[in-house]
Amino acid sequence: MTLMFATVAGLVTGLLLGRRRSAYALTTIAWYVCLAAQTIYLAKPGASDFAGHSGNATIRWPIYWIVQPPILALAVSLLLVGSWLRTRLLKKLHPANALREQAS
Repeated sequence: MTLMFATVAGLVTGLLLGRRRSAYALTTIAWYVCLAAQTIYLAKPGASDFAGHSGNATIRWPIYWIVQPPILALAVSLLLVGSWLRTRLLKKLHPANALREQAS
């Protein structure tokens, strides 16, 4: 869940806001909220992960926590891809906007 939502949030945020501080903040907040929601869901009694393991055992497994920072890094990378796509689209649609976007 964290991987799916955080990466989509990173790409969409990059497309909408570019490489602004607020875009980085929104991507990080989206990742954190998804991580918290996923962890809360897995901690409920009777919950299981995608492989059928106990949810409680999953969140106690160290690899669950080790994988989370690379997921954030992937989301930020997709934010940069979205920002690059935004710049390319602005150049095609309106060349004057592209110059203004690069200046900020």
